[in-house]
Amino acid sequence: MKTKIWITGALCAATVATAGAQGISNDAVLGGKLLGVSYFDLTTMKMFSQRNYAYGTARSSAMAGAFTSLGGDLASMGINPAGLGMYRASEFGLSLAVETNSTHESYPGDLWREDYNRTRFVPTNVSLALNLYQGSGALTSFTFGFGYNRRADFNYRSTVGLPHDNYTIGQIFERQLDGIPEADLSRDYSYGDFPTSMWGGILGYKAYMIDPADENDEYDLTTVNPYNPFNPGSGPGVLTDVDHLLQSRTKGSIGEYNISAGMNFNNRVYVGLGIGIQDIYYRQDEIYSEQYVNDKELPNYGGYLYNMYYGQHVKYTGTAVDFKLGIIVRPAGGLRVGVAFHSPSFVSVDQEYGADMQTELNDGQRHFAETNLLSYDYRFSSPPRLLTGISYTFGNVGVISADYERVWYNGMRISDKDGWRDDYKAAAKEIFKGADNVRVGAEFKPLPSLALRAGYAYYGSMLRDDDRVFDGPVGERSYNVSAGIGYRKGIISLDLAYTYMNEKFTSYDLFYYKEPGYEAISQSGYLTPERTRHLVTLSFGVRF
Repeated sequence: MKTKIWITGALCAATVATAGAQGISNDAVLGGKLLGVSYFDLTTMKMFSQRNYAYGTARSSAMAGAFTSLGGDLASMGINPAGLGMYRASEFGLSLAVETNSTHESYPGDLWREDYNRTRFVPTNVSLALNLYQGSGALTSFTFGFGYNRRADFNYRSTVGLPHDNYTIGQIFERQLDGIPEADLSRDYSYGDFPTSMWGGILGYKAYMIDPADENDEYDLTTVNPYNPFNPGSGPGVLTDVDHLLQSRTKGSIGEYNISAGMNFNNRVYVGLGIGIQDIYYRQDEIYSEQYVNDKELPNYGGYLYNMYYGQHVKYTGTAVDFKLGIIVRPAGGLRVGVAFHSPSFVSVDQEYGADMQTELNDGQRHFAETNLLSYDYRFSSPPRLLTGISYTFGNVGVISADYERVWYNGMRISDKDGWRDDYKAAAKEIFKGADNVRVGAEFKPLPSLALRAGYAYYGSMLRDDDRVFDGPVGERSYNVSAGIGYRKGIISLDLAYTYMNEKFTSYDLFYYKEPGYEAISQSGYLTPERTRHLVTLSFGVRF
């Protein structure tokens, strides 16, 4: 049985959702994707905390990022900086990728969808490792590195159309506004006086989706079902069939700039440390429309809704800093054991949110309204990570490697500037747990200059309850399958990798509202997304 949570990860959202909503009692439960776009909560923090090791050099991508104990690759800076100690020479590398992704939405009933395939060129790694010292003492070598590595990608698009039902999001907007004096809604810049959870209702009022209030400050939904003389059961107060269409677009990425150093002690112990500076950009556009199944040719009894468009737009920009410390030991022969710790990232993001609405009446009149632009800043810390790895090198013939990673998502924390820290801390412990990630990779060299590679990665769920339903979809588990080939001639290397990525998400509603004494309002049935990516990475490297 699915567990519904309308507070998307934070108890403080309850205050945001109901403050100023005089028509909604404290016993009301409302939520869904369309009512939670503006929220910054634990699921947002989780999204900015995830990492997929498929992004890197072609060699590391082909071996699923199982490089905690391997090293000797430019991607080591962002995995285990001790791997820089393996270098005997300096290296510059450039990695570019072609990426195709798609989102597939499933639904228990009939569903119209349009699956978009987006192809893009992206840089995944640009790095330089400088071997600054080679000696014969206890310190055998020292290598300094800096570079860029992609951590996450947010570029998706999907469109879903849901079958007829008798509910409209306008019913929730109407209920939110009840009890609020109409004069408070009529001002040009009234949005700042209310929480963003109510902005949809204010837009509905300004765009003629909601009729003016009566003497008791109670509002009604503009008629969506005019009287039809051929259908005696029709008329105001009887909802028509409603078609729902949602177009979702997200774009952005997280890139990391690493500054790292690795030391080699007697070719047995390698120690490294580094700092990562992350650049965050994320934009989400939710374009929702309702089509009311009416005949435009019917007489106009005071005007009725024909369709409604509701757009919401949120953007995050920010930076983050984390620290990495690692060690690799070669106890015997080709055996290597590695451990790395990634501190929590200390994240600072700025949010901008705005929305707009347009309605069309049966007589062709159109009404448009848009909100102010809300700006807010947030500070939080992402979960710490512990990476362990073991590998074995078979001379010059090949290598096998395995990594285990633990990520404590229940350790996410927000700054206390608004008094939210304790609520977020309690919610993080209730909702999230530590995630277990496993990566394995292998490389085989049939010729000294030729390498064949393969890998598999599994990123486990961070949710205590996998059936929990949030306001929007939350990525909970994923896997990668990869393969690649490499060629090295002298100081030049050329590598190619292919990775298939599959990510599964939690289910979600478009909207829902429940309050004792009132009929429940909901777009019935859960939507469940699944996303796939095809990533082809090409790397060029030169050692000097």
